[in-house]
Amino acid sequence: MRHWLIVLVLLCLTGCGKGLPQPREMSDLALMRTMAVDAGEEDGIKVTVSSGEEEPLLLSAQRGTVAAACQGVRIHGEHPVFLGHVEKLLLGEGLSDVGGVLPTLNYVCRDEELGLETEVWFVRGEAAEEISFPGAVGVKRTAGDVLTDLMENGCSFLPVVGGGYAILDGERIRGWTMGDAALGLELLQEHPASDLMELRGGAVKLDSVALTCVPVVEEKKVTGLELDLRLMVHLEERIQGSPDLSEMEHEAAAQAEQWIAAAVKQAQTENLDYLGLCRRAGVSGPEHWKLLRAQAPEKFADWRIGINCTVTMTDQRR
Repeated sequence: MRHWLIVLVLLCLTGCGKGLPQPREMSDLALMRTMAVDAGEEDGIKVTVSSGEEEPLLLSAQRGTVAAACQGVRIHGEHPVFLGHVEKLLLGEGLSDVGGVLPTLNYVCRDEELGLETEVWFVRGEAAEEISFPGAVGVKRTAGDVLTDLMENGCSFLPVVGGGYAILDGERIRGWTMGDAALGLELLQEHPASDLMELRGGAVKLDSVALTCVPVVEEKKVTGLELDLRLMVHLEERIQGSPDLSEMEHEAAAQAEQWIAAAVKQAQTENLDYLGLCRRAGVSGPEHWKLLRAQAPEKFADWRIGINCTVTMTDQRR
């Protein structure tokens, strides 16, 4: 698998043998910032692009494939359309009915103008309707991130416009993670969307999140995982008569554990390690990596996953 991933990255960087794009005068190009991909009529693919300005240039084309639809928008208008400045890729829910999201991700990663670093969001509905979407506050995911997850684990997740995350099982959407489970997912990625935690005694801001994940092995079998999360926070606001800092630390830790437990429960219910816990456990215990890879697909749902959160709080208001 690692060899195939290296080959894929090389193909992406080389444009699959097409060579580097020919230089063009920037003034002659229509620069696009956002791309939306939806299911079109009669099982086709519709691509919509926007220049992202206050009065954006919007172009759309529908063809039988993603590549042909992108070519369609490239030849629209008075000037050639340049997609090398596309920052956001929005995937519409209807793609599940026309081959899933993988063809689009494959194309974006191979294209000579787009690429692995294009940020990806999912839209519950038609992606073109959210073409002016300014950007999500969730965990940032690139086309390369998601494609690597799918190749290595067979599953992944995407931030959803409007909040929460879409769970990918192969090419298809398996479900959604919202609320506490979404907050737990963000902590487990060490990139919480919101850096503010509200407590009974006030509010704290997250300065850093560090996660370690260690496999529990008994008689050459993985029976569980131990998650250790360390949060560094500082006191942002304190209500008069609130508990002391140590009590607030315990409350923040309990809240974080609740979020993570919700995320882990949903992942185990789906029996999909889209959270990437096995990969982290493999890094922490490489001698157990083969066991993790061999047993996770069938046993992940049954593993006992321990969660321990430690919070260190400072008061910087003084």
